[in-house]
Amino acid sequence: MIAAALVVIPISILALSVVAPESSGAATASISAVGTLAFKAGTDTTSLALSPQHVGDLLVLFAKADAAGITVSSVSGGGVSTWTRAVSYSGYANHDLEIWTGTVSTAGAATATVTFSASVASTYTGLASEEFSATTGTNTQWSVDTSGGISNTASTSVTFPKLAPGGTGELYFAYDAVASTASTGTTSGFTYATTPDGDVASYDVNVSAAVQPTATQSPSGISGGVAVLIVAGTGVTPPAPPTVTNVSPSSGSTAGGTSVTITGTNFLGATAVDFGSSAAASFSVNSATSLTAVAPAVSGAMTVDVTVTTPEGVSATSSADAFTYSALAPAVTSISPGTGASTGGGTVTITGTNLTGATAVDFGAVAATNIVVNGASSVTVTAPAGGPGTVDVTVTTPNGTSATTPADEYVYTGSTGASISAEIGRAHV
Repeated sequence: MIAAALVVIPISILALSVVAPESSGAATASISAVGTLAFKAGTDTTSLALSPQHVGDLLVLFAKADAAGITVSSVSGGGVSTWTRAVSYSGYANHDLEIWTGTVSTAGAATATVTFSASVASTYTGLASEEFSATTGTNTQWSVDTSGGISNTASTSVTFPKLAPGGTGELYFAYDAVASTASTGTTSGFTYATTPDGDVASYDVNVSAAVQPTATQSPSGISGGVAVLIVAGTGVTPPAPPTVTNVSPSSGSTAGGTSVTITGTNFLGATAVDFGSSAAASFSVNSATSLTAVAPAVSGAMTVDVTVTTPEGVSATSSADAFTYSALAPAVTSISPGTGASTGGGTVTITGTNLTGATAVDFGAVAATNIVVNGASSVTVTAPAGGPGTVDVTVTTPNGTSATTPADEYVYTGSTGASISAEIGRAHV
């Protein structure tokens, strides 16, 4: 990789008429690429100097991180009030490849800042951006039709993602990261630009059928990329609200923490994922049809609807979005102190898991008193009289009674305090 540098790559200005589907009642818009492609790459690259020319224009921003597990958390600035992730793809050689879009709200020199999910102080990152304009100006409505990613095996050919538009005259923009040095392609209708670190970008502003452009690299190497199809116009029918068609897995612990893949439609720009009335602990949008969320903790066993919220609305509930929380029985992992007088009366702390809501604590067959639940992992009681001998201490909650193990043993001593557990010790099978 090369050292960090800001590079301006000329791309010819193309113009055409984009006509929205008749059903939308949209006006015809003449669209063109504005200015040049901005590019910057190097270790810890998190900002890109831009200069959007017109309010209402579209900025398409590509970001990459050459490290597994690092993604883009947010994009800000660059003359755009709100950036939206269009696609995120991690299937290429442990790289995160993403495209974000935003409508220009302020023209003039500005800096776009990319925040990654982890430090990139020692990670090679790259940013690129292109501006597109429409004759409808500030009335232009830009919307992502579809998006995708691709990973290619070693070859001198560099293949971009194949996308099929939902209408006519759509804008296709793609960026492929390559292992070697890329050269521009010759796919009809496409404009290409190579970057100083060997990658290649491509776009076509008049896509009406499925397309999959190609470029080349030398020597042979792997490659991978992301692409979006974007519609422009006025009076465009607003994108539909999201729908959820499947959740996998469809069940998990009441303690939360289950990673759930949610499948559906229109997920781009998702602002919230909820499990019933509880917000997901975290979530990330993988594509327009997939996102991953971490189930939050809940108070008890239940079945909830998983819903996705975007600026277009909240997904309607159905049996397809059901997620079942299963309560876990309590478990005892230690007793402190582990011995006490046969007369009882001592304070005993029981440590374990899923102890919330404990309704009973038993020393063998005898119930303890003064039960105090300190939390999900701790209960304090007063030991009853018993023994001498060894007993299992069990905890009962609405979700069941803890299984007996050597970890839950409590030894009653004689009145003198001397342990006779060795004489009457009990083996657990």
